[in-house]
Amino acid sequence: MARAERAIDRRRQGQAARRRCRGCRLVRGVRRPSGSLDGRVRRDLRRGRRGQIRLRRRSRAAGLGGGGRCAGPCRPGRARLCLDRLARSHSLARKGPLMTLSPDWKAPPFPPAKVLDGRYCRLEPIDPDRHLDDIWAANQGQDHIWEWMPALPPKDRAGYRDLLVMMAEKPGIVPFAVIDKADGKAKGHLWLMEIRPEHGVFEVGYITYSPSLQRTKVATEAIYLCGAYGFSLGYRRYEWKCNDLNEPSKRAALRFGFQYEGLFRQHMVVKGKNRDTAWFSILDSEWPVRAQAFERWLAPENFDAQGRQKLSLTAFNQPSALAGPVAVRRASLADIPAILALKNAAYTPNESIIGVPSLPRIADYAQVVAEHEVWLAESEGGLDAALVLDIEPGDFTVWSVAVSPAAQGRKLGAALMGFADERARALGYASVHLYTNAKLTQRIGWYERLGYAVTHHEDLADRRLAHMRKEFDKPAQ
Repeated sequence: MARAERAIDRRRQGQAARRRCRGCRLVRGVRRPSGSLDGRVRRDLRRGRRGQIRLRRRSRAAGLGGGGRCAGPCRPGRARLCLDRLARSHSLARKGPLMTLSPDWKAPPFPPAKVLDGRYCRLEPIDPDRHLDDIWAANQGQDHIWEWMPALPPKDRAGYRDLLVMMAEKPGIVPFAVIDKADGKAKGHLWLMEIRPEHGVFEVGYITYSPSLQRTKVATEAIYLCGAYGFSLGYRRYEWKCNDLNEPSKRAALRFGFQYEGLFRQHMVVKGKNRDTAWFSILDSEWPVRAQAFERWLAPENFDAQGRQKLSLTAFNQPSALAGPVAVRRASLADIPAILALKNAAYTPNESIIGVPSLPRIADYAQVVAEHEVWLAESEGGLDAALVLDIEPGDFTVWSVAVSPAAQGRKLGAALMGFADERARALGYASVHLYTNAKLTQRIGWYERLGYAVTHHEDLADRRLAHMRKEFDKPAQ
């Protein structure tokens, strides 16, 4: 089995194992229980309080505040607000960890052309003889899907064959036909392109989806499979680029979890017109979190009997938010050193009370960041607090909340716990669960003041845990 297939298979096996047992994981050796800112934003910031109110409203509309749900597709004229991720999001990005190159990184191989198999779709290397009939049948007469492509729409079957032959023979790309596994038909194509192994960079582009493929699980899974393949080979950066006037493509990039990086003005001339190019990317340190979002969205339990999504990919991919007045962002693998330092400072004092190592202090945080939602609150002094949410189909658990001793007294813990409530509601949960060592009576009392009640105790080999739950007045709709 090839490396990418093994990586995807391991993720699926891990999901199944987590559904079977919420026990021995995360803690090794310890069993534990289950571009530039939009001008309007700049003006609003200069106008003080009224500007803050406007920014907060726009943040909610873009899915950056409160419970974090996006209000819906961006309206014309306001898409730039989403793309720039607003002043708060840019500030958070600047506070993130410095990107460095691992000393043992080696340039990956050029991606071999091979079949990438998913749950709903299969990506097959373009074969004009095998794929032409299906793709021509799906795209014939759909000239609008070529509006933003460098090529003109093929006028006939022979013209489309010439296009597919060009793809199959073009050096420097890996073109795929997108197969819908529901009926086995090819309904579109895309490329891995701009492949620069010496820098660890690859791009998904030339995406041409038939109307029957657009806005489907197949279309989304194809982007996931491309990312999983490239990162499994050792690539560091996954790119998405599009014409700045192509609003649907920019919204799709954000939905998939790509981060907007800026605008290349007068970048290209396409079909006799100027093209300003919007750049987006996902880094290797960010991919485990993005992969988690893809997998949660693609899971069968996220769809009803009619195939309608229960929760959006945008909700799963929310990169930043407000926890009350506190700005928070999702962690990546690059944050692990700071998280470990925070956990050691926050949890070591508890160990004189409980007499054993604190589970959150000795966890495998590469696994925690990859499988859970980890939210960070920062200031000029560094990492102030961290919230870890263990989100399963049947339960929403606050796995840990930690505040740096230097940040005590600022009510960060309460702000993060309130954000956990909002996040649970936004994702459709009716309650929040947590557990802590039964000897930490002051901590248990604090949770009780926040609305939690002890439901039961669990005796492990070396400690006793108190399980607590907070029920919401009304289940989320």
